[in-house]
Amino acid sequence: MNISIIGSGGVATHLASALYNVGHNITSVYSRSIDNAKLLSAKVNANAVCNINHLPNSEVYIIAVSDDSIESVVKQLPNTNAIVVHTSGSVSVDVFNNRIKNYGSFYPLQTFSKEKQVDFLTIPIFIEASNAKTEQTLIQLAQSVSKVVKVTDSFKRAQLHLAAVFACNFTNHLYSIADDILKKSDLDISVLKPLIEECVNKLNTLSPQQAQTGPAARKDLKIIDKQLDFLSNDKELQQIYKIFTERIIRSNK
Repeated sequence: MNISIIGSGGVATHLASALYNVGHNITSVYSRSIDNAKLLSAKVNANAVCNINHLPNSEVYIIAVSDDSIESVVKQLPNTNAIVVHTSGSVSVDVFNNRIKNYGSFYPLQTFSKEKQVDFLTIPIFIEASNAKTEQTLIQLAQSVSKVVKVTDSFKRAQLHLAAVFACNFTNHLYSIADDILKKSDLDISVLKPLIEECVNKLNTLSPQQAQTGPAARKDLKIIDKQLDFLSNDKELQQIYKIFTERIIRSNK
């Protein structure tokens, strides 16, 4: 298919590359920064565009920009019978209402960093569409790059994104906190990697509830008090520790 990519960030970069690698024609890459557009377009043999009105005709336009920018992009698009989708987890497809005839969402549930390669075949893609024909086209497009394609609605997709924020974004920030704690004792985050990997691997055989361990799960109050004392110089972090600990204790009653 002939596809235009609107955006040049992590999602746009990985999705454009995945589509290009299986034979789709990336006609153009749009970014407000022409340098960013050129950087991605060079990888997928596309035209670089920094004026949205200069996008060439395509069968599918994929909007892969920040959630707050999607509505603005939609308003700038000319009337078209092509399929227009966004890649957001939380933005409803209602953002296209009364502006685009054939629209939907094309949400790859994964964390993307430009410099880190991913296996797109393993990434679940969640599809939503304005009509049956568009849905079928999007399913076929998704199946060309992923083995896991599901149709869902905007509400369920938003719930998926919320769950992903807790499971990925918040967890990664906790890794950052752990890294800061270790650095104070001249230790490196690499010492935690076997622990982190085992925590993830447990989910292959146990539910998160069953896999929970640690002082809070054991109700080891002396250790909890000691660790709270370690955090006495950082009241915000101490409060985070208390909130997590109290929730774990309640959930393990």
